[in-house]
Amino acid sequence: NIPEDDPRNPATIADNVGDNVGDVAGMGADLFESYVGSVVATAILGSSLPFFYRDPLAMCVYQHLYIDEMCGPFAGPFDLIATRSYAVSICQRNDLFELYPSAPEWASNTIFIALPFMLMLVGMLASILCTAYVHVGKRAKDSSDRAHIMESLLWSLRTNTFISSILIIAGAGGLCWGFFGPASQFQEQPGFSEEIDLPTYRVFEGNCQPLFETSPE
Repeated sequence: NIPEDDPRNPATIADNVGDNVGDVAGMGADLFESYVGSVVATAILGSSLPFFYRDPLAMCVYQHLYIDEMCGPFAGPFDLIATRSYAVSICQRNDLFELYPSAPEWASNTIFIALPFMLMLVGMLASILCTAYVHVGKRAKDSSDRAHIMESLLWSLRTNTFISSILIIAGAGGLCWGFFGPASQFQEQPGFSEEIDLPTYRVFEGNCQPLFETSPE
């Protein structure tokens, strides 16, 4: 009789293959899903920031979204259905939206959407570079001691893991410094360097009609 764990047993080979698929491929798929999900979630958060590319009307409406939430749409003098936005009407009245800043492209929320993917690219490049340099030294190759060979291989893996981590941290710091550091002048954008003194509106006791007569505070 062949022992259960004997390599000559076909069932043992199939069992080992299944274990490898479950432990390696399955775990890798879960990690990849979590990794991509975190990157996409970060990009979605970046897209919700109130910095719109050369669109001060969008920024004005963003600042007054709570008005639409509380008042809902309304009908204009020539409209049959209430589809107009209170916030848009307020911003367009007397060209109020021109008081809001118009951020350039590199300071808009576009960069917040792209940054997570750039950081992911830095990590991929660092991982590929360090993976290519995982090797066993010549002395370990010539050695007949398997323990020495494994120790050399683990030392190489550990060293390249540390190096890739340092490269990722340096690359991430460089990207953030380039986009948001003093040299980028990002902090000079309205809302970062100083408080924006822009008109604000209130809904008085749930009555939305006085919004058109409310003067900026």
